[in-house]
Amino acid sequence: MIFIHQGSEAQAADFFAKMEVAHVQRVSDPKRLLYKALGLSRVGLSSMLNPAMIKAGKVAWAEGFRQGRTIGSAAQLHGVALVDNGRLIEVQRPDHAGEELDHQSISTCSTRACQIA
Repeated sequence: MIFIHQGSEAQAADFFAKMEVAHVQRVSDPKRLLYKALGLSRVGLSSMLNPAMIKAGKVAWAEGFRQGRTIGSAAQLHGVALVDNGRLIEVQRPDHAGEELDHQSISTCSTRACQIA
């Protein structure tokens, strides 16, 4: 499993340690080249303030999540990709920033050489 982020390695080290996942592999992509290569778009303000996004934010707030300082583009959407031996197998792209993706279905690759980005 590899996480792609927009911050510096120093920023990532601090964040991943706080999230108790300091041991995972990560790649710094401040120019968002990997995001673009995977077709992960950026959204406008109207998309960030749509009802589904606001609802997701309220749920996250109720569960104790607090947004810290944003590093990189706040408009950059997340995603999950399955790569097997350098070949892109699947990419999940959200409709909005608050949409949860089905990480379980794409992470069932433990018996093959693969990466999740």
